[in-house]
Amino acid sequence: MNRNFNAGRQKYFDRQKFSRTGAAAKGEKPEDKAGLDKEFSAQQKKLARKLAREKQYEHWIYKVPAYLGDPLLKTRSQLLVETKTNAPATTSP
Repeated sequence: MNRNFNAGRQKYFDRQKFSRTGAAAKGEKPEDKAGLDKEFSAQQKKLARKLAREKQYEHWIYKVPAYLGDPLLKTRSQLLVETKTNAPATTSP
């Protein structure tokens, strides 16, 4: 049995909103602001290139065997093992 793990992925990434400007930290000096803005801009450009490269794969569908994907789809309660406490049985004389 194969599953399509690509379903819903596109909707998630389309909803994401990324900041175009960096938020100023408390106590940030004006002379530091220019350097930090430049660094932030460079990081944003790098991430935009990475996003564009990875968006090329958005139409790919990955088929994997169910035994690989089923553990990823389990809920927390299915992952946790129930612990049974062995209470001593009380016997009547």
